[in-house]
Formats: sequence, C-alpha cells, structure tokens
Amino acid sequence: MARLKRLAMPSDDAVEIFEPVSSDELLDRHLDYPILSPRRFAKKYNKLFEPVEFVFNGKVHKIQFNHCVNPYCLWFGQPQMRFEHIKNKPSRYKLSSNGRNRTSSIVCNPSHDDHPEEKPHNCTVTPISNCEVAEEIKRLATMDIVKDIEPDYVFHNEDCVNGDFTPFTHQKHFYRRGTSSGGS
Repeated sequence: MARLKRLAMPSDDAVEIFEPVSSDELLDRHLDYPILSPRRFAKKYNKLFEPVEFVFNGKVHKIQFNHCVNPYCLWFGQPQMRFEHIKNKPSRYKLSSNGRNRTSSIVCNPSHDDHPEEKPHNCTVTPISNCEVAEEIKRLATMDIVKDIEPDYVFHNEDCVNGDFTPFTHQKHFYRRGTSSGGS
C-alpha cells in the first residue's frame, strides 16, 4: 500500500543540535544581562571557542569555525587552549575589537614556548557563531527531506486480538470486503 508523502517541516527533527548552554546557565544569563556591562557580560559568557555537536543521518558531527586559518601560523587549526603553566595564564587566541561599533576579530597570541622555526603570525579571523551555523545546517537539511504522512487510521475493534497489526506492516492479516464494479 502506498503511503502519502509531505515535505519536512521545521518542527521535524532532521538534525538534532546539542545546545552548549545548559538551562541553569541560561537562567544566569537572563539575570546578569541587565546588571553587567556589555563587555563584562560577553567576557563572562563567552562560548565562542567551544564546538557544537549535532546529529545528522545518525552520525554525530562536531563543528568549530573559530580558530586560525593561516597555514603558516603555529596555531593553524588548533583549538582554544589556556596555558596554565605561564604567568597570567594566556590563551592561544584572544578576542579583539578595534573600537566602538566595529566588528570583533580573533587574534593569535604569541607563543611562549621555544619554537625557533614556527611562530604565530598575529593572524586575525572574523568570529562565527557555531550555534548559528548548526541551525543553518538544520534549516537546509529539512528543506529537501520528504516524510511519510501518518494519519490516525482505526483498523480494528477494541477487542481485536491483532490490534497492533496495520495493512502497512502485515498485509496478509487483512482481507478486503467487497469490490466495486470497477474492481476497486
């Protein structure tokens, strides 16, 4: 028996995104937003360097766009890391902006280890929201997916022994009752 089809809706779970913000942290953000200055709020709740995971077609994918993209730099493609053994505990990357109403950028910090042949080149990269990229992947994935329409059919009486069977799954357990003059 053929099934009716429909295009997937945004409410369908074609892609499942694991949110990097817990419900407790979300509540803290709502409480701190009116109290903290924009700079302190951004510094306290910075999730820019954390990857986002999502499930698509049964496989788990992890995306992280905020890292150095210069292949000649020491930090090329490396994730964010804090150097605990160095004074002031610097990070591999820092977030920088060039004044008010300007876009922020990610800048490679200098290396504090001895690498005579490799060194950071003070590279800059425009930050991208990993969550928004995952949401865009979800939107694009649901555009071309076709889902089966599952209407609520009632095939059995309440006291039927084979109440779990449907003609879609067990065709042999059903029989037709009469035909029209056209054979349908």
